[in-house]
Amino acid sequence: MRADGGEGIALTKGKNGVRGFEWSPDGTRIAYIAPDAKNDAEEKKEKDKDDAHVADKDDKRGRLWIVTVASGETKALTKPSWDVRQIVWMHNGAQLVMEATEHPESDQFTQKIYGVLAVSGETKLLVAPRGPFGEIKVSTAGNTISFVGSREDGPDPHDLLLLPVNGFEPRNLTGASLDLPVEAYEWEKDGTVVMVAADGFKSKFIQYDAKATKQELAVTPVPTGAIAASSSGEIAYVAQTGTTPPEVWTWNSSGGAAAKQVSRVNDAWKQFKLATPEYYKYKSFDGTQIEAALLRPTGGPDATATTKLPLIALIHGGPTGRWSDAIEPWGQLLAARGYAVFYPNIRGSVGYGQKF
Repeated sequence: MRADGGEGIALTKGKNGVRGFEWSPDGTRIAYIAPDAKNDAEEKKEKDKDDAHVADKDDKRGRLWIVTVASGETKALTKPSWDVRQIVWMHNGAQLVMEATEHPESDQFTQKIYGVLAVSGETKLLVAPRGPFGEIKVSTAGNTISFVGSREDGPDPHDLLLLPVNGFEPRNLTGASLDLPVEAYEWEKDGTVVMVAADGFKSKFIQYDAKATKQELAVTPVPTGAIAASSSGEIAYVAQTGTTPPEVWTWNSSGGAAAKQVSRVNDAWKQFKLATPEYYKYKSFDGTQIEAALLRPTGGPDATATTKLPLIALIHGGPTGRWSDAIEPWGQLLAARGYAVFYPNIRGSVGYGQKF
């Protein structure tokens, strides 16, 4: 669809859906991830409501495709047996970087980072990270491939790693100076990296300059979600709290001006009375400090009672997840019915250091 409006035009007609896509730097092509369409036998099987499925054999994997925007011509670059999860264009438009595996049937983590020629589909292994990884990007200078990877073997991506385009081993940018997981990051034009790191229930906004010098950015509100950088040095980001829904803010990284809210899609929430989280710390059986949040009732018969209140403890899964300073619907609904709600960030939660 044109940026100035109008009707959208379908470029692909696959029956299994597009899972991700990226414009080429020159705007003439779009690389996307999609599985093969069902063949005649599979179509008949579906029509006959035969839902028998052979694991691995009958699975449709995500392939890398390129469509030429002007003509609609489409071609596949990877084999059907591969599974592609993420794609990023190199700045020259001749090559892509992808997260993919040749063995998606394996129970082990087999994802690797490959380079792919856009014309021929020729594939080259760039690096095989140890443990889970994600958030692949290319620096603004085009000379570095970055990704959030595991410090050891997981269990979750934690540190920002930098791989020179012509290099063989990635360098851990944050491992020695930031014992917090990187949740989102973006390259700026001067080679600076800005990032959001999980810090218990809260988040930190941090930058590393081209010399790998770390600085914590004093921005209010602090980003809690996706961030993006413009060529002019302006940062757009998502911020929220336990009582204010996510909105888009902008901030100029050159300093001076305060952050500015630019979206108001959730203004309707202002009519609701929400419980404000209270934060506490207590010691576990071995002295390890645990952080938790508490919502007090906002409604119901016990809202103003001085006696003991019914308490519900919500335990997150993972266990490498975390409760954060964000609106949590279950807790707010329970608080509105007279319950106190307890959110402990149990041992194994992210945002408290690798040892925790």
